[in-house]
Amino acid sequence: MRVGTKGDCPVDRSMGDGYTCNRWVYEDEWMPKTARAAGYSLFELIILMVVLSVVCYFIFLNESSFTTETPEEMEAIAVEMVRVGIHNYAIRSNQVQRKPVYPLRLDEAPEDSVASPETPLFTAVFPQGLQSGWYKFKENQYMYGPGASKNAPESRIYYYDSVRGSFTKEKPAKDLRTVRLER
Repeated sequence: MRVGTKGDCPVDRSMGDGYTCNRWVYEDEWMPKTARAAGYSLFELIILMVVLSVVCYFIFLNESSFTTETPEEMEAIAVEMVRVGIHNYAIRSNQVQRKPVYPLRLDEAPEDSVASPETPLFTAVFPQGLQSGWYKFKENQYMYGPGASKNAPESRIYYYDSVRGSFTKEKPAKDLRTVRLER
């Protein structure tokens, strides 16, 4: 925008005072340098979006590269978490003097169930249950990890013993309480 001047002072053309100016100055010559519009330019915003996209790609799509646990270590962690849940249940049972100390069943999910939000497993020891990673083979028999199904080898099955509160790969010994459960 061009502005006419009268002496040293810029004059707005819209004043209508009939002044005719032979000399024109551009805004840049008399406006202070700090009068630039605030904010970022479109180019700067596009560069920012590209940089953020690259960062998000490495964070979210390559998330598995951040985990250093092997599948065996992940299974050991998941099993220990269930054992801790059973132990915490026993502590609460002793505090409120509940008998039996350990739950008879770890959940009410049907046999041959995969842990999901619709059928969480281990609801007796975890308020929300576990919703992924586990497969319920039979009553108090579970498998962890991908490929867990009825056709999986028996060596992958974890057994819950409600008398001792154990969660191991060893079959529990039959006793009167276990026989009562099977009826």
